[in-house]
Amino acid sequence: MRPNPGAPSLTPLLACGLLCLAGCSGGRSTEHSLFSDAPGTFVLAGAPHPYACVTDADCQPGPAVNPDNGCCDTGVHLRVFNRAYLAWRASWVAQHCAAIRCPAIPSPSRPLPCSLEGRCQRSRCISRCGEAAVAPTTRSAATASVDARPRVVEARPGPISGRGFDGTILPPDTDGFLPTPAEILALESQLPAYILQASKRNTVSSQVPQRLHQYKRQYSGEIASGRRRIHVNLLCRVRGSEWRRYPVGVRGGGECYLRTTYDLAAGRFVALNVNSPR
Repeated sequence: MRPNPGAPSLTPLLACGLLCLAGCSGGRSTEHSLFSDAPGTFVLAGAPHPYACVTDADCQPGPAVNPDNGCCDTGVHLRVFNRAYLAWRASWVAQHCAAIRCPAIPSPSRPLPCSLEGRCQRSRCISRCGEAAVAPTTRSAATASVDARPRVVEARPGPISGRGFDGTILPPDTDGFLPTPAEILALESQLPAYILQASKRNTVSSQVPQRLHQYKRQYSGEIASGRRRIHVNLLCRVRGSEWRRYPVGVRGGGECYLRTTYDLAAGRFVALNVNSPR
């Protein structure tokens, strides 16, 4: 007997199992969380705790997951998560969400700088914006003096990814620096609009903004004339994994290979170069 298509059924869940929930139900879910202190997060068996931490380096900003769809981000709200949890979810999405088309999302407003800096307080990841809310109510003058010192998310070379981008932070040259994840997220939040404007000026074709999410990124920090800038290599094609460790230089290729520069103090892009066709 065929089931009534209008009646609720657990058959897809029972047939596919929890680990393929998104792939069997179009990516839709209902706020999966195995941790009572982490409501509204997408967590399956074996996943790291979304917010557990030991040091600030364990915490990294990431997009909030659409509570109705484990494959998709909200694209608007940022939270600070355990770094291992973000890596787990990225791996899970890569394995189970290839066929899922996420709904269109509104353009996000520019986040507060403090929301892009992770903190570990009371063994839980929070943003710097939320420090005051969880800080002890009574502190000595000495403690207050120490807490007043600026802190930043630890910068390290290696892979970094988010909604709409996959890249790597390259080790710096002698006159360079390591961009932090917060700085990468800040520039990536502006990159689509910048490339769209470049297409309107005919610097690149209209196809580039549409395919921007397919370009791999290489980020490298440079200090020139006292200004900190991040150079971004945009690569439409890469081979193997060497690109995650070494700069890629390609002769020709046209708009398949772009290079842009982001000025951190100005908070904007200041240059865009396109390879020659040959």
